[in-house]
Amino acid sequence: MHSFYDIVNVSEESSSEELKKAYFDFLRRTHPDKVGEDLADIEQLNAAAVIWNRVKTKEGREEYNYWLREQKLRESRGTIAERIEIYEDETEVEEYCRCGDEYQVPPEDIKKIIDRGIFECGSCSLCLEVLKNEHQSDCSRRNGNRKKTSLCNALAGTPGTNFPETVGAAVVMTWHEYRAGTPEQKSELIELWDIDGQRSHHQAAQVFFEGAHGAILVYDVSNKRSEENMGFWMTMLDGKQRKPASGATPLLDLESCPIPVLIVGCKVDIRPQRSLNTYERVFVNTRNKIQSGSPNYINFARGQCLGSPEWSL
Repeated sequence: MHSFYDIVNVSEESSSEELKKAYFDFLRRTHPDKVGEDLADIEQLNAAAVIWNRVKTKEGREEYNYWLREQKLRESRGTIAERIEIYEDETEVEEYCRCGDEYQVPPEDIKKIIDRGIFECGSCSLCLEVLKNEHQSDCSRRNGNRKKTSLCNALAGTPGTNFPETVGAAVVMTWHEYRAGTPEQKSELIELWDIDGQRSHHQAAQVFFEGAHGAILVYDVSNKRSEENMGFWMTMLDGKQRKPASGATPLLDLESCPIPVLIVGCKVDIRPQRSLNTYERVFVNTRNKIQSGSPNYINFARGQCLGSPEWSL
C-alpha cells in the first residue's frame, strides 16, 4: 500500500519543511514538460496534488497520518471479503457486505488512495479493498481497459496481454470454420471492429455499426459505472433511449436490438459474484490460445444474422 510519502520519497517523520521540499522536488521531476504526457505519471501527479492540499497544514497532516495508521492496521489484521477497482475521478463507492450492511467508504477517504485502500463494514469485521486503476480517468474512455482488444486478438488466434491502445477503431480479421466437421462446414472471413470508447469517438462509432452482423459489448465487472455505461452503447445499437445511470441490467433489452449482442465481462477474477448468470456463460482466458471448437460454441449468431432461426450463445 503506497502513500503520499512514498510518492515524494520522504519519511513520515519528516518535518514540515522537509515534506514541502520533497513535494516540490517531486513536482519538478514529474512535470509533463520533462517526462512527457504519460498517463500514469499525470494521474500520480494529480493524486499527490490533492493530498498535498491536505497535509500542508498541521491539522491536515495529523488527520492523514491517522488514516494511514488505520489503513496499515486493517491491512495486517482485517479480513478482505471483497475487491473492486475504481477510476481516478470516482468519488463515491457504494458496496454492500455479505452481512447486508454497507462498507464505510467516505468520499474524502477515496481521494487519499494512491494504489489501494481498505475499508470496514459498518456491522461486521469484514473489509472491502478498493484498488485504484492507474491508467484510466473515466470508464467511458476505455470501457474494457484494452480488454476489447485482448478479446478480439484472442478470437483471431493471437492471444496476449501487451497490445497498443486503440485510437478510433482497429480491425482484426480471422478465418472461422462454420459448423466445422459437418457437411455444412464453410470457411468464413470475420471482421472484428475494435471500437474505442473515448467520448470523442462516440459519434464516429455509429459509422462502424452500418452493415454489422453482431455486436460484442465489453465491460468491467469490477466497476459498476462500466456496466451502467453499456446502456449507452445499447442505445446506439437500437435507438431506444435509456436513463444514463439506470441500474437495470442491459440483458433485459437484448431482444430490442436488431442484431445479436454478446455481453462480455472482463476482470471476473476480481468480482466473480458479479459475472452474469441469467444466460449461459463461457469463460475465456484471453492470455491463452482459445481451444479448437470454442469459436463454434461462442457462435456469433450466424444463422440469425442471415435470417435463419437457428442460433445460439
